[in-house]
Amino acid sequence: MATCANLGLMHASGQGTDENFAKAAELFERACAGGEKFACSNLGVMHLEHAGIAEDVQKGLNFLQKACDSGAFGGCVNLAEHYE
Repeated sequence: MATCANLGLMHASGQGTDENFAKAAELFERACAGGEKFACSNLGVMHLEHAGIAEDVQKGLNFLQKACDSGAFGGCVNLAEHYE
């Protein structure tokens, strides 16, 4: 699943491929479902910041909570910052 997460990062940044946030979100969601906690965090941030995909606060918080519960420090930080 790390491969999906890495490819998602490439699509989100346009590094080595065209920038495509919808594709990045799709790959992050697949990786998150497969247990890649950092992909959950990235997807959560995308939903909260309306980063190329539809803003969905509840979905974003759910993905950040899943990342945090899995031990992704960034997910915990992003979740705390949102609640702050």
